[in-house]
Amino acid sequence: MKLHRLALLLCLATLFLGQKAQAWNETDHQQITRLALEQVSVAWNLNKPVPVKPLSSFLQKLSRWGVWGGESGFAPHFEPQHPALPVQGGLDTWHFSNYLKVNPKIDLNLSAPEALGKKTLTPVEILTLYSIDPDDGRDRDLFVRDEKGRPQYAYPDQKWFGIVQGRDSQAFRHIEKTPFNIHHPISTFGLPFRAVGESTERAEIYFQLALLAKNLGEDYWAWRFLAGSLHYLEDLHQPYHAGQVTPELVGKGIAAHFQWGHQLYGWLGIKQTIAHLVSNSHRFFENYLAHPAAQDEELKKTVLEAVEGTDLLTFEGSTQQLAQQVRDQSNLFLPDLIQAVTDISNPILRGPYDFDAGGTNTDSPEKFIQKGPHYSEARTKFFDIARNRFQSNGRVIRTVIKKWQQTPSQKPEELLQQLDTLLYPTSS
Repeated sequence: MKLHRLALLLCLATLFLGQKAQAWNETDHQQITRLALEQVSVAWNLNKPVPVKPLSSFLQKLSRWGVWGGESGFAPHFEPQHPALPVQGGLDTWHFSNYLKVNPKIDLNLSAPEALGKKTLTPVEILTLYSIDPDDGRDRDLFVRDEKGRPQYAYPDQKWFGIVQGRDSQAFRHIEKTPFNIHHPISTFGLPFRAVGESTERAEIYFQLALLAKNLGEDYWAWRFLAGSLHYLEDLHQPYHAGQVTPELVGKGIAAHFQWGHQLYGWLGIKQTIAHLVSNSHRFFENYLAHPAAQDEELKKTVLEAVEGTDLLTFEGSTQQLAQQVRDQSNLFLPDLIQAVTDISNPILRGPYDFDAGGTNTDSPEKFIQKGPHYSEARTKFFDIARNRFQSNGRVIRTVIKKWQQTPSQKPEELLQQLDTLLYPTSS
């Protein structure tokens, strides 16, 4: 019995392995943002063009507020003992990326194809086009190398996701497991018992960056950073991005390992078999919602319509606290969503087949629909959950933008101190 318990704990230890790191595809991210703001854009002055400026314009203004580099990233001028090295000639993009703990190889200044050559963009255009920014690779391949040159985890929560290189290595910043809650033991099931992931923190970081840019008179970058904050909030509305696994799926994974998983992953690879099932379920949900069968196009339309509106949430806390609330609410839908996906999809997805959601041989999710005895009820549940999450998405997006607009002006050094606390808590 003790061996069985140990095996289960080992299985749960890295169950994020293989999780798809993108919650919605690019089209859905942009649609969600655009539709959420459609009815408020005029009243909120979101249609007033602002000049498009290069990132260097923002960084030049930022340079006067501190020295940049070293292990701690940023040192304000009023804290000369901070162990950072000055950057000659002002702050550059590499040191700024390093400070934000993102991949410095990614061009943060890159324009969306739709914006190339444009000298002005409206806030709603910026928020919509750049709500996909955090999926540009900035959160991927964040590793250090050991003495033999092998990639190693650079951040504590990465080890729970099991991937340090490639597209899905960004998972630890786009998925956040809700901490275990005795009142919701099924949806919050998993290890460790604490929250795992950096999504809620990233939402706060980009919100603070947006405030900083606004206070420095860099309107374009203020809206663009705010779009980054919205991205993580949108990710957390996806139930698979707010949980780990359910006990039932673990049980199915263990059974599957003895049936076929050991042939793919070896007898010790039981965690990979369970992760395989979670990944197929996760990928199918996102892709069928993005590309539903013809008979479900009307249901998808009602999901998108749910994003629209003018209503806001009553929320007095920080953006990170709001993101945590979103995460916890999304998590409650995870067991029902997993069951709904199971009941409308072909059992082949519970086998060794690897559902391709964006590779060279992308699968058509429609081909995996199977109308079993629970299909009608599960189909309704599938779209009801999606509609609920999209409706919440709209409210949260509007709430965060209104909160940002109404936040009183702050001194840049105060905002930088807050960012330093978020990014470098041990050195602040």
